Amino acid sequence: MRGVGVWLFVMVLAPVAGGAQEVALPPSLIDDLDAARTTLEDLGQRFVGTEILRGGRTFRDVGALLESRRIRGLSVLRHPGNAHGGEVPMCVMQGRFREGDPATGCMALMMDGRELSQAQAETIAPERLAAVVVLTRREATRLLGSLGRRGAVLLYPPGGSP
Repeated sequence: MRGVGVWLFVMVLAPVAGGAQEVALPPSLIDDLDAARTTLEDLGQRFVGTEILRGGRTFRDVGALLESRRIRGLSVLRHPGNAHGGEVPMCVMQGRFREGDPATGCMALMMDGRELSQAQAETIAPERLAAVVVLTRREATRLLGSLGRRGAVLLYPPGGSP
């Protein structure tokens, strides 16, 4: 039949605070997790879904949201004196910052298939997102190639892809 498309809507039961809750996931998120060779279960605290994004608590930006998750090994640095509008207002990174260490640096921030600057990401209201995923260096490299060499934060808008 011509002109007939197939729509995929995925419902996943994910453990939340000791119980199970239905979580609607953007279809592109499932594809990205497959490409990164990881699962929602593997992500744990590195996955932020609508139950948190729309849970009544507001976050000033994506960095504040990630800080609230207390993800092991993840740091959100803010350049002193450059809040909102400076050259590098926020830097999301894995591990601790060590000056002169080429392995440290800002993670790639992706939304709608393109990389965002750290300053652009700071202007996105987390409650307007469908999901946020933090990928390790290995997972991000599998998905993004050399762009993911420092890890990645994937931002999924409602109905879109990172």
